[in-house]
Amino acid sequence: MLQRALPQGHGHHGDARAPLPDRAGPSLVADVRARHRSPTRGNPQVVHTIEAEELAAKAGYSRPHTVHCGPGGIFMSNLGGADGADGPGGVALIDHDTFEVTGAWETDRGEQHFAYDVWWHLNEDVAITSEWATPSMIEDGLNPEDLLGRRFGHHLDFWSLSEGKLLQRIDLGDEHQMVLELRPAHDPRKTWGFARRGDQRRGSLRFGVAVAPRRRPAGRPRR
Repeated sequence: MLQRALPQGHGHHGDARAPLPDRAGPSLVADVRARHRSPTRGNPQVVHTIEAEELAAKAGYSRPHTVHCGPGGIFMSNLGGADGADGPGGVALIDHDTFEVTGAWETDRGEQHFAYDVWWHLNEDVAITSEWATPSMIEDGLNPEDLLGRRFGHHLDFWSLSEGKLLQRIDLGDEHQMVLELRPAHDPRKTWGFARRGDQRRGSLRFGVAVAPRRRPAGRPRR
């Protein structure tokens, strides 16, 4: 679910009389509906629906999974490509106010094919995505041969958040397939987080983000 980052019980600019935040809920097998909550917290109403055809046409994705209120728009991760069966999956951008699909977030995805969750470290201008599978690999039940054949996602993908370009892929190895939820440190100044994998016998994986210092042009003094 998505909830806009507004104070509990208040609308825009702290006006308690204004409507409460909107929510959006994706569906792996259908469309996306945005619900508006009334000031009395009751009687939620559907204010906009993103049909599967619109998502495919505008962003090239299908099987929406997770939504996060992000910089420049709502980030919605999707497992499948436009055909609804195969990849690549990825992130669609949705307008914060109108809930219209504005396009795919990625501008250069490199070898990334699988998708699941997305999160970011704003101060470092880095986004991280995880990998699960394509819709055709999971919707009729898991095939053990896919697991034994190392066909599920087993990478963490690191991106330029502002440019949507893939920077690095980290292979987590045969024992860490199906890389699922991503959780950053609660302190935005910290550059680490956790990734949950499908087989949790040994818990979650901790990852870190290291960004090289930006180079200053020759002759520019240090601040």
